[in-house]
Amino acid sequence: LPLVILLETLGSVMIALGFLTRITATVFAIFTFSADFIFNRGATGTEAQYVYMAEYTLIAAWLALMAVGAGKWSLAALWRRR
Repeated sequence: LPLVILLETLGSVMIALGFLTRITATVFAIFTFSADFIFNRGATGTEAQYVYMAEYTLIAAWLALMAVGAGKWSLAALWRRR
């Protein structure tokens, strides 16, 4: 549990600041997919379908962020300009 708290906290700050965005987004995508696979694989019914849809939308968002990167206002871009 402490590792998950550390990942969620530091990863969120890194994503928000745009520091190592592609790596952090990749780690979040893998973490979200593995947590979904481990904890939701036996779920059935309408509520489970909504959970799956939300989880896969989140994974798609992490993969898109991984592909595109942080952008021109991120810390990484400011670092490159110097």
